[in-house]
Amino acid sequence: MFVIGIPRGSSEATAELEDKLSGICESFGFKHRICTYDDTEELRTFLENVYIEEGDSSSQENEHNQYIELFYQRFKYRIRRKDIKYIEAYNGYTEFLVGNKRFRREESLKEIEQMLDMSLFVKIQRAYIVNLAHVKSYENMEVLVGEERLAVSRRRRRAFEEIYTKYHISTEGK
Repeated sequence: MFVIGIPRGSSEATAELEDKLSGICESFGFKHRICTYDDTEELRTFLENVYIEEGDSSSQENEHNQYIELFYQRFKYRIRRKDIKYIEAYNGYTEFLVGNKRFRREESLKEIEQMLDMSLFVKIQRAYIVNLAHVKSYENMEVLVGEERLAVSRRRRRAFEEIYTKYHISTEGK
């Protein structure tokens, strides 16, 4: 699998370059993924946080628990669970915010919940699970995750506040 980084320029030039590179890769039978980016830091973050999985599921149990397989534009990726900012449920599938990209998995939020370490992830309402490591603040029944504000439901408020407080105390000074 090749990952090709292209600096974002004019949309016509970028699209033309993407087409040419795709044609070359396809003519040789190479699997490829093209990533457009604004600056080298965005590309570096993308490459550091996203691990391409070529289908080898015979990994060790410990390593298996650290990663989750997700899809982005029909390509499968292995993502570190700790890099997930939050998870949003839709009708029969879930979206995962990782960095500034939205990955997808064809499973319900309930099924995803069973895969996660619920001491790090907390369900804040029917459709959202947040990663406590990415919660910047909590006030007025809203959590700030990255740049997005997500409401905590009244029903889940007490449980969230307890878990959030314990997490904050246990990670203080680290």
